[in-house]
Amino acid sequence: AELEMATLDKLTREYLQTQKYNMISRKSYFKVKKHGVIDKFPSWEEMMFDTKDAIFTRKFRMTKIQFKELRRRLLLSIGETEFKPEISCPKHQICGELRLAITLRLFAGGSYLDFVGALSSTNIASVGTIYTILNTVMEWLDNSFEFELISMLKKFGSGIATEKAEAIKSL
Repeated sequence: AELEMATLDKLTREYLQTQKYNMISRKSYFKVKKHGVIDKFPSWEEMMFDTKDAIFTRKFRMTKIQFKELRRRLLLSIGETEFKPEISCPKHQICGELRLAITLRLFAGGSYLDFVGALSSTNIASVGTIYTILNTVMEWLDNSFEFELISMLKKFGSGIATEKAEAIKSL
């Protein structure tokens, strides 16, 4: 019985140490008020700076430089008012950079579970919010860039026979 208790104590200490390490690694991403209430969304610049280049590329399937270029092109296309860059975004809202990052992470094979819940540094409370962000950023991308396949599918789905025929020929 003493051996079992010693093993249980050791496992408990290891678990608590792991939890403490996880919280320390997240502290740079958000400020905690009294009683553990998150004060603000994480700073995208802080998160990007803290993430190694190889990990960033693996998570988002693009380099930090490519991400910044995509962000710049979206900002030029849709405007600051809709994009809400981190510099001008109210602290209770999710900035455009973080919305873009969430969408790219989902495109790269991530799960909505990465962003929802108490252990997430994004402070997003519901799955619906994640899918609203995904839809918004997909609209931004669709409005900012010309994707040939999407154009063909829109023509095909329009119901107009000549446009359907044109879409089929272009395939």
